[in-house]
Amino acid sequence: MVKRAGHLLGKSESAAEAPRAFTLVELLVVIGIMAVLMGLLLPAVNTVMKRGSVSKARMEVNAVVNAWKAYYNEYGRWPVDNNNWILGTYPEHQAAGERGQPNATSEILMNEPIMTNIMYPDSSWWNYNDNMMCKLYNPKRIQFMEFRKDSVDDSGNLVDPWGGVYRFMLDVNGDGKVEPANTNLTVFDTVIAWSLGPDGTNSADDIRSWQ
Repeated sequence: MVKRAGHLLGKSESAAEAPRAFTLVELLVVIGIMAVLMGLLLPAVNTVMKRGSVSKARMEVNAVVNAWKAYYNEYGRWPVDNNNWILGTYPEHQAAGERGQPNATSEILMNEPIMTNIMYPDSSWWNYNDNMMCKLYNPKRIQFMEFRKDSVDDSGNLVDPWGGVYRFMLDVNGDGKVEPANTNLTVFDTVIAWSLGPDGTNSADDIRSWQ
């Protein structure tokens, strides 16, 4: 009888030690709970990421404004002639005038020639000795802007977190305000800059230095 009791006891202990597997229903419940949690967390994560991108863009548009003001403080003029930029090999031009002026434009892009010949003339994208724009507009070869490498695309343009090139305008007529063409906008400052935001169009989600 003792042996039988011992035998039964050992069998009971062995059964208690065996791991219990999840049933199919329990696995489905766990997967469902995880799906619900992911559904709740993803919008919050996306919101945080969007806010981070907007904050980065806002810092960069302000950096663009400060860079151009530093340029003006150094040279006492804007890098334009007759409301035009000279880009690349002379006489390639780009309009830079304000509303109501000759060669008026609604925006100027922080594109490769401007970035690599005025903002950062010692970059590797262009050869200073062969470029008229740098010789004319930044002969001291001063770097006016600090920027992260991930803010410059493969073509050398300064881009926002969504890949759009930053825009800016200057008070080229010296009246203390900036008035882009084809708009009713008047900003009482010497420089403005902006990003077209996540949707890449002129809309309410634009990040603007004057707002």
